[in-house]
Amino acid sequence: MPNSRPIIILGAARSGTKLLRSVINSSEHIAAVPYDINYIWRYGNEHFRHDALPEETATKKICTFIRKQLSKASAATNKTRIVEKTVSNALRVPFVNKVLPDAQYIFI
Repeated sequence: MPNSRPIIILGAARSGTKLLRSVINSSEHIAAVPYDINYIWRYGNEHFRHDALPEETATKKICTFIRKQLSKASAATNKTRIVEKTVSNALRVPFVNKVLPDAQYIFI
């Protein structure tokens, strides 16, 4: 990750998460993942029929994969931080926190 403090926006669908991501992305220091990446967050846990992934399913392999994917999302920029807003993350905050223990959260 460009910085150890990614910004994770958590909120329900149609609650303003996309608008907030756009506002934060206007900073010269923050790159945004431009779309929801639920398929990346579910890597290795596709067998679950729901998005509420248990914290213990965030294995070292899964954490490494997700972190690398997030890094790729901002690698083309010179920005030092990243903001991400996959809506389903509101259902798995402990899982997300295990993957990104230094993240800052904004709850809508």
